[in-house]
Amino acid sequence: MASHVLTPTPSIIGQKVIREDVRKKVAGEVLYSADWVMPGMLYAKLVRALYPHAKITKIDSQGAYQVPGVVRVIEAKDVPVNQFYDDPSGLGEKIAQHKVFQDDEVRYVGEPICLVVAKTPEAAEKGAEAIWVDYDILPSVHDPLEALKEDAPLVHPHGNTVVEWNVHKGDVDAVIQDPGLVHIQRTYRTGFVDHLYLEPESGVGWIDNDGIVTLRCATQVLEHYRDIARMLNLPENRVRVICPYVGGGFGGKEDMTVEPYLAIATWITQKPVKMVWSRQESLLARPKRHPFIMTYDVWAKPQGELVAMKVDITGDAGAYAMLSPRVLFAAAVVATGPYRIDHVDVKSRAVYTHNVPTSAFRGFGAMQMAFGYEQIMEEIAQELGIDAVEFRRRHFITYFAPFGTWFGHFFYSRFGGLGGSVYTVSGNAKASKMAKNVA
Repeated sequence: MASHVLTPTPSIIGQKVIREDVRKKVAGEVLYSADWVMPGMLYAKLVRALYPHAKITKIDSQGAYQVPGVVRVIEAKDVPVNQFYDDPSGLGEKIAQHKVFQDDEVRYVGEPICLVVAKTPEAAEKGAEAIWVDYDILPSVHDPLEALKEDAPLVHPHGNTVVEWNVHKGDVDAVIQDPGLVHIQRTYRTGFVDHLYLEPESGVGWIDNDGIVTLRCATQVLEHYRDIARMLNLPENRVRVICPYVGGGFGGKEDMTVEPYLAIATWITQKPVKMVWSRQESLLARPKRHPFIMTYDVWAKPQGELVAMKVDITGDAGAYAMLSPRVLFAAAVVATGPYRIDHVDVKSRAVYTHNVPTSAFRGFGAMQMAFGYEQIMEEIAQELGIDAVEFRRRHFITYFAPFGTWFGHFFYSRFGGLGGSVYTVSGNAKASKMAKNVA
């Protein structure tokens, strides 16, 4: 009777592994999404809003059809489900994000209105320029603090606040009654930041031999096939997304870019379609890093001991929620940085404006806050006449790892900035919890 011996698969752990992609990249052999071509391929170009806030009263596409090579103009009425749904809070709530094509009210410069599909990139460009859109221009708001005022123009009917998170530890209001404490207040602002990846947004779509809508495009989230299937009113197994090498993302390709427009153009024309955004398009209309307005109030003893801190954070969400609730939650958690403070109040909110939407960017709100808490630590140290480096050393969080180093690092990374015993987190996105901090 033959015996079967299982031979362990050789492990790559601890071994030198040659990265195949390195050789290909050095040799210039790698194909990125804009490099792919298909026989009989068409080209797509978006028509984008020219105003930050306006009613669309008419879209006239007849001029585009006079351009030689233009095959089709696709508008909102041509999309089976002209609406994307997402869960920006991460709490299981389905929230309508935005339309595939805006046919009613534009809310930022660059918002997609319609799509021109043509036989050449030049024809698509000229066709897009020939589209005439009539606007009824409306008041707009571009500063998130102004957007919070009662008389501010509404970005959406339900109000300009996307979400608000509140983090509390200790009892700030009680301890700051001590008249001997040194108190300073400072406000800091950070601006929009673009991901500026080397590879612009691009891709190719086609319908394969089995009738499946297939997209090959630069993306960080293959799971967007579900959103595309819903948009086309198709079963999810009738849509496929393929990701080639990505020439940079940094969060900027987490949200959909070319995917929905390639899908609808391919579905309607039944031909392969290619789309490549220009750098100008990318800078104009792609979601950016959130601008923050951060107000810090800090109380310390004259001898140099931090007693309490209040932090008020306002993030500019732009015209649509995207991932703002998660970004502003992360900002609230790290608002005090790696410093031990026993009494903390943090308010963190995302606010709609008529600016380009903001969303995922490496660090998810932590980068802006690093500027805030390091600047306030520098300034309070100066106020107290203490060397800033020494002042920081005195307040570094120390942590223990009763279940191992990884466990300690986990809690430090999640809750370290709120060093102490107990904190509470609450928000208007139906989130509430209490957790023990081991820092």
